[in-house]
Amino acid sequence: MTDLQKLKKMFYFHDASLLIMKNNNIIYKSTNKGITSLYQLYINDIDKLDGSYIADKIIGKAGALILVSAKILGIYAHIITYEAYNILLYNNVKVTYGTKVPCIINRDGSDLCPIEKLATECNATAEIIPMIKEFLKISEK
Repeated sequence: MTDLQKLKKMFYFHDASLLIMKNNNIIYKSTNKGITSLYQLYINDIDKLDGSYIADKIIGKAGALILVSAKILGIYAHIITYEAYNILLYNNVKVTYGTKVPCIINRDGSDLCPIEKLATECNATAEIIPMIKEFLKISEK
């Protein structure tokens, strides 16, 4: 069984939204919705991401840019966008997934995910990180 297969099993067993495995051990678990946990790890504890395997419920372009920059080895995404899939593969990240979709919809189903809207014109992590930071400040109010 590969690391990603093990992680996928643990991901569903732990009912997580984000799970990180490094050196065959689960080192991080989150049940938070959205990109907040991934963003906070990237900003505050990037070493947890570097060289790790990730399982995440939903990965879009913004998440893929962050993960490539953080130098993860592989990911299982329950749902992944075509663009995120291509970004990860292009950067030699091992990818497995449950469902591949054209886009991520917001929580009420009325529009695109706001983070994915921000990421539309971004091609690098350095471009999206300040936008996510600003979005999270606004949504906390």
